[in-house]
Amino acid sequence: MPGGDVNLERICKILLGEEPIVPEYIHGHGIDNDNDELIWFGIKQESEQSEVSLLSEAPEQIPLDVELLLGEASNDVYEKNFSLALDKYQAISFAIPQDSSLRNELTETIKKLKDIVKIKSIQNLTSALNKDHFSKIKNMDSHPEIDIPDNNSYLEADLDLQRFVQQEDMAAIHHLIRYIWANEIINQFPPKRVLDVECRVGDGSYLLAKNNPGIQILGIDSDEININNARALYRLPNLQFEQGDGTSLQFGDFEAIISFDTIQRIEHREIMLFNIISHLTERGYLLFSTPCGQPKTNLRPDFSQHKIEYSNDILLDLLSRYFYSILRPENGTLPALEIFDKINYDRIRYVLNMNPVLCRGPRRTN
Repeated sequence: MPGGDVNLERICKILLGEEPIVPEYIHGHGIDNDNDELIWFGIKQESEQSEVSLLSEAPEQIPLDVELLLGEASNDVYEKNFSLALDKYQAISFAIPQDSSLRNELTETIKKLKDIVKIKSIQNLTSALNKDHFSKIKNMDSHPEIDIPDNNSYLEADLDLQRFVQQEDMAAIHHLIRYIWANEIINQFPPKRVLDVECRVGDGSYLLAKNNPGIQILGIDSDEININNARALYRLPNLQFEQGDGTSLQFGDFEAIISFDTIQRIEHREIMLFNIISHLTERGYLLFSTPCGQPKTNLRPDFSQHKIEYSNDILLDLLSRYFYSILRPENGTLPALEIFDKINYDRIRYVLNMNPVLCRGPRRTN
């Protein structure tokens, strides 16, 4: 990603069609040499060019509810509520016919909004890195003795779901609600040991360990920096962090394994699933999520870190090769489905479509 500040106000106007744009791939560091201005996702203004609106009025008739939603989404963009706008544009994309001329414009708009949401998430993370405890972590090599309170009291705000709902921080909402759901599943089907695959900085693993002191929680991540940060931030007697990944598990057997939004990022997905069932006990289960719900499997997702985004049918077929039972939300078999009412009470913030799922009965090959 290019460095420097991003002119969100200008991008907002571009998305609304209030400024003319010319798509252009910017090489090097993303600098427009004519204006000496940082450009994001290859957009630059040319006063002599004709105006191009990303959401021009479609010639065909569209349903009234879609038209109203378009207006709301445009207003969200104007007010810089980009996550809200993204959700609405995606909902509109599903609602209109495949051959609609509006679909192509929506596809481009959705792609740009995803970029903006990612930019803002990175900006928020950069801001968080300025906090004292993160500053200490950045200097771990020179200051190995980090004074972190054992009770983790200052971290509780980071696990406040309703705060994220009020802020409409969709990335945080999706991340946290899955672990709240996982905690309920663990309460219903208590394991002795839980493995959290690609736990990132460990906040979800910490939530589970804190609420289940009699259960051993192991969080693993392929990134050494994430593991070092997790070890420094989250300390409980029943919580451990180790470097590792789903394609080379070597930590014994578990009654429950968690894999949230991981499989779409790796190339050897079937090796990962084979390793998971190999390290589950006979009655063990997998708590699983991955971006899903598109009519067709996407082999070239917009998000560069994703290798694949599954359709429902393909994902169900894949998981069924490794588990006898796939409990999922869309057919009402997913346990603790009511947990998602915490965020979907006034509108849909989490689309429950093969995501998440509970996989039971690992298929043994021996």
